[in-house]
Amino acid sequence: MSPDQPPELPTPPDVAAEQQFAEQQAKAAEAAAESHAADVSGAGFLEHAQELINATAETFVASLALVRAEFHLARNSALFLFAMSCVLIVLGVGTWLGLLALLIAGVARVSGSWSIGIGSVVLINSIGGVWVFTLIRRSFRDMSMPRTRRLIAGMRPQQKAPDPTVEPSEKADRVTP
Repeated sequence: MSPDQPPELPTPPDVAAEQQFAEQQAKAAEAAAESHAADVSGAGFLEHAQELINATAETFVASLALVRAEFHLARNSALFLFAMSCVLIVLGVGTWLGLLALLIAGVARVSGSWSIGIGSVVLINSIGGVWVFTLIRRSFRDMSMPRTRRLIAGMRPQQKAPDPTVEPSEKADRVTP
């Protein structure tokens, strides 16, 4: 390493896997080009088949390394998103509590009564809670896929309704073909 060249930085695992995949793809392409140029007779055919199998195996190994790197990156991203979601929830709750305190103080100052200020905020939050609860119930109901179940139930063969004019004892006497 000469002093005028910058030091090489380590590559992340996903970039390294992509580089390895690209190199193995290039090797497979070279092997395929050589096999087309060579004679395809008897022993040569078996050699070409072996080269093709080896190139396919190398491509598979490189693809598997790339998929592993992608899954590793996806897992790390999911964990990061979960952590940031928790931080966002904490910050949101803090902001909401601050706004509620400001609203209570404003209503108390205008009305002259802290009870009216607190009561109005409780009423507004209760209405919001009921609204959110109804949205959650609707979402849970939609997750059970009621329209799909109704469609599937409509596709089943319809069973005959029992004949109300026939007594249960008569049904046992009847012989059905």
